[in-house]
Amino acid sequence: MQQEQDSYPKVLILGETFRYNGGGGITLINLFKNWKPDHLAVVTERINETSFDAGCKKFYRLGHLEVKMPFPFNLINKIQASGEVNILSQNPSSVQVQHKRTTLQTFKFSVEKTYYAVISLLGFIISNYKIRVSDQLLRWIDNYSPQIIYAQPFSYKDMIFACDLKKATGLPLALHIMDDSVSFLNKPNLLFFYWKRKVNSIFKQLIDKADIHLSISDAMSDEYFKRYKKQFLPFRNPIDIKTWLPVIKSDWKLAGQINVVYTGRLAVPNINALLTICNVVEKINSIVPIRIHIYSIDKNNRFYAKIRHLESVVIHNAVPFSKIPSLITQFDLTVLPIDFTKSGIKYAKYSVSTKTSEYMISGVPILLFAPEEVALTAYAKKNKCMYSVSENNEDGLFDGFMELINNYNLRVTIAQKAIEVAKSDSVATEVRKRFVDVLQSCASRN
Repeated sequence: MQQEQDSYPKVLILGETFRYNGGGGITLINLFKNWKPDHLAVVTERINETSFDAGCKKFYRLGHLEVKMPFPFNLINKIQASGEVNILSQNPSSVQVQHKRTTLQTFKFSVEKTYYAVISLLGFIISNYKIRVSDQLLRWIDNYSPQIIYAQPFSYKDMIFACDLKKATGLPLALHIMDDSVSFLNKPNLLFFYWKRKVNSIFKQLIDKADIHLSISDAMSDEYFKRYKKQFLPFRNPIDIKTWLPVIKSDWKLAGQINVVYTGRLAVPNINALLTICNVVEKINSIVPIRIHIYSIDKNNRFYAKIRHLESVVIHNAVPFSKIPSLITQFDLTVLPIDFTKSGIKYAKYSVSTKTSEYMISGVPILLFAPEEVALTAYAKKNKCMYSVSENNEDGLFDGFMELINNYNLRVTIAQKAIEVAKSDSVATEVRKRFVDVLQSCASRN
């Protein structure tokens, strides 16, 4: 193993960081697990979100030398110092604990909210601040001597920064696309068509500059080949089989109260479909006892207000990532929701949720509530590993739930097929080996 790790290329990870509160971060953790720590370095604005048990130890915080914010927010927003950060010296509690705002903080929050609403309408939100390549950052990178840059760009400024850093360092660039952000990050505004051209232009430049192109799904790879004539290799969140084998569900009988689980964000592209699921579960509860348990890091007060009157919905705090296997496998059913809204479909059309492979290997039957045109629906139907409801209809969703509840053989078939598919395409050891080979090959060619 040590010899293998020594041969792994030295990677500079750009933008994203090793974190458990986002799909890109979780994918990063699982793809780079077992990498030699001194062969990884991260350049990010998200130091405070970084997991303290990440294998990587070398971090550069993008701060005042790189982050250029316009007046007057360059005065009222404290931009931290640029430079290397010892992640182990940070206070872990600062990432999790949210303190009550002071009067000054409340005022500042209100002013910022108004400011962002105005610049969103005017069309300036996409480029509300910039990230430049500083001399200090270049010296830090030179001292680290990476062989390849790995980037997960999401925003317009991420795309520009990745292009600039590629040019400044001359290093090969591995581009990994998590979501089709180029299609949805430009919201309706007075400069919509201007920004549409700008975003598409810089994204095309980034793709042309990249040496290796990675995607999150087969559907995205197919679509991007049509758009950009580049081969994108699909890599999504892998699973460690050893952590799941002792707890994989093997008894699909239902006894007493039925318990359904959802783990994930309370935001686009899940929030509206999840609300529909909650309403349907409440209706089912009048026939058979059932509860849906929601575990999320998000505190979405608007969502809470809409489900507060529902007796069958139980809200929990998120559990540590290491506890997910033992948590999910306690339940009778899992749900994977994707919004049927225009924005939800744009966001998720070519993506496969980070938790998909986790749900599949758990052995807990999955009910997928998602539009017909998104990649996850196509994946589920192709592999017959989930029960899919692809119309935004409470009656159809109700029937889907009841079919799973009343049909033991269906639950067994779906669950066993999901386990089989997860073992065939999501096993971490195999996925990581391919991932290392791709990066090694690119680094060695350059």
